[in-house]
Amino acid sequence: MHFPADNFTNMLALLQHQAQAHADAVAYVLSDRVITYRRFWSRIERACARLQGEWGVRQGDVVAYAGNGHPDALILYFALLRLGASLLPLEALAPEVVRAALIGQPISLVLHDDGMTFDTVKAQPLQRLLEAWCHYEPLCVDEVSSSARLLLRSEQDELQTLTMDHLLSAMAPHARSLYVGRQIFSLDILTSVIFPALHAGRELIFAATDTGGERQRTGS
Repeated sequence: MHFPADNFTNMLALLQHQAQAHADAVAYVLSDRVITYRRFWSRIERACARLQGEWGVRQGDVVAYAGNGHPDALILYFALLRLGASLLPLEALAPEVVRAALIGQPISLVLHDDGMTFDTVKAQPLQRLLEAWCHYEPLCVDEVSSSARLLLRSEQDELQTLTMDHLLSAMAPHARSLYVGRQIFSLDILTSVIFPALHAGRELIFAATDTGGERQRTGS
């Protein structure tokens, strides 16, 4: 399935459009449910409410994700964009490496995959972000704010800050693949796989939740 390539200025506007115009198209599949594009946007709204209303995330804050490329971390990223907050992803790393990376960083909250623990920072399991509806009405920014950035660590352990404008300017016209491994948040994966797939309304397949060997080999 391919949708018209409308000229959206940011991914939030695109996803809201997909939720309305192509509601039943599949965005990704979890072990217990299918996430359509309508549900994708609903989960972003729910995440915004919980992050701000229950966990106190505000514009300008930095939230970390520690895990192995769970697709709901993508929901977290888009929710933070709506709140004007930034994401520091720490993926596919040993627990001691993650903890070392958090030292000295102004992190307001860590969201993590199951089985991980953090004693020195405020932390919540990623699954709690979306497990129930939150009735708080979040205060969201009108446009993707310059305070909302993706903070990527380089091989030299330096932080690279990427805005949505930067990511969209680097986005490929077509998805190179629909398969996402243990790392979602790299410039290459976002701009050549995830963003083009979302723009075309395609179904993404994530290693963290994919149990089909054939899907993994073909990326179908």
